[in-house]
Amino acid sequence: MNIPPLKHLYVNPAGDCNLACKHCWIAPRRSEIPFQTRDRLETEFSPEQFSGILDQAVELGLTNLKFTGGEPLLRSDFTELYRTASEHSSNLIIDIETNGTLVPGGLWDVFEEHPPGSVAVSLDSVTAEEHDDFRNTPGAWKRTVAFTEELVDRKISTQIIMSSVTFEVQPVLEMAIFCRDTGVSSLKINPVQPIGRGKRLLERKTSIRTIISFADELHRRCGMSVIVDIPPAFLPLNRIKNSGWCPIHNLLGILPDGGISFCGIGFSCSELVMGNFLQDDLEDVWSDSDLLKKLRLQVPAEFEGICGNCIHKNRCLGNCVMQNYYSSVDFTSTYWMCREAEETGIFPQTRKIKPDA
Repeated sequence: MNIPPLKHLYVNPAGDCNLACKHCWIAPRRSEIPFQTRDRLETEFSPEQFSGILDQAVELGLTNLKFTGGEPLLRSDFTELYRTASEHSSNLIIDIETNGTLVPGGLWDVFEEHPPGSVAVSLDSVTAEEHDDFRNTPGAWKRTVAFTEELVDRKISTQIIMSSVTFEVQPVLEMAIFCRDTGVSSLKINPVQPIGRGKRLLERKTSIRTIISFADELHRRCGMSVIVDIPPAFLPLNRIKNSGWCPIHNLLGILPDGGISFCGIGFSCSELVMGNFLQDDLEDVWSDSDLLKKLRLQVPAEFEGICGNCIHKNRCLGNCVMQNYYSSVDFTSTYWMCREAEETGIFPQTRKIKPDA
């Protein structure tokens, strides 16, 4: 079996978060003070240790690193972690996902020295009360908006990520206007997923017809800078090229204690942690892990159900293999939206390898 290059590293410096968002897929422990950074915990990898794994990852083909979490900016030494990554390779693109409520010391200076490829900021409403309620933290909206405006002023590519559980079009249109007026590069709409805290939110059942209709209307009314994160089978053809997908065959996630997993799924499914870079050689894990061998063998070749009969399967790769695993303990299971669309008879026949008779 050919071993692909390790192009992407999702780095989770902190396992906790300063907010307690209602939809969070990993449901992390909440830090004690909402709007204050904290020192590195003894259980978390240090900047020096981080430098060591970057040495190994670059040798395996690393081209993109994303700081995510938990809240990555929660650690007061985040600037040092960022600088360590930015000085490792001139070809390394560094992205960040953040709630935008914290500014570790020296952050803007290091961004000036080494601009990130992009920063994605979570903002769920143009109304402070609604956003703060969703994030369970009064005052969050004001800080996030200020952080976003600072990014734009510094000409850093900025994306707003808006989570949706009601699938109402008007709030998204209002956010699109906010993004346009603020100078934000793009707006990504993330349907809340049935994992972590999001699983409880989705118990108030929303039909797949509602989700697809929601996406269709936004595609008609918004330009290409508004992106709805749904499987490509439900996207207009002109939007497929620019849609995102998970590079699961070229990806590893690093947990705060040095654990190596597929992404942040190791927070929720400890059985998917396949080593620890503080003790294990990253190349050995990448080449010899039984979990990685299984994934490479099964995805997408052994996809079940409609995912196995979808013309997009070789690119979509199940949309989110780890979401599918969380629901079924199986890499080959069908993504929940696609399964429900097939069960209700609305999965597009034109996107099937073998259409129904």
